[in-house]
Amino acid sequence: DTVFVVNFIADYITFISSAKLSGAIIRRKLFIIASILGALYACIHIFYSDTWLSLPIIELITSIFICLIAFGYEEHFFRSFICFILISAIFGGILSIFVYSENSIDYLPINLKSFILFINTL
Repeated sequence: DTVFVVNFIADYITFISSAKLSGAIIRRKLFIIASILGALYACIHIFYSDTWLSLPIIELITSIFICLIAFGYEEHFFRSFICFILISAIFGGILSIFVYSENSIDYLPINLKSFILFINTL
């Protein structure tokens, strides 16, 4: 449950941010569908992490497929896809600081409320 919800929210925020950054059209319904598929893939990936689903090429193909659902094949697709990958990496890195550190205030000099406000401005 938690993995699905966290991944859904992270994907949705990433799609919105990528669209704003790349100049793509914001299609909230498609972003929700793509976020649901991304969250389902994350849940499946947890249970089958030692299979072919872990291969980088499969993860890349899945990312392209999910971005095609979210953005469609429009003129901004490549830019939107690159933004999605970069924002996902940044977002994942920031979340891993909170998850893997015992005292995250030592690693990140901002509090959680400031972080959420920062993400909402994207």
